[in-house]
Amino acid sequence: MIQEMITCTIDTQLDEIAELMRVERIRQLPVLEHNQHIAGLISIGDLNAYKAGDCQLAFQAAENFIQGRV
Repeated sequence: MIQEMITCTIDTQLDEIAELMRVERIRQLPVLEHNQHIAGLISIGDLNAYKAGDCQLAFQAAENFIQGRV
């Protein structure tokens, strides 16, 4: 059982959240506002979907550059 709840804030960078989830081996993380109220919940699936979309954009940009459509 976890002794203290692991959280992040709405200002925490996504790379930091991903590293925290990896190190602590957690799949969901409560996101707190500055007044310490829960703003939401972020999951490892949310991070994976974001990174997959980011990779797709980079791939399309590289493809456009190679084909001279820039």
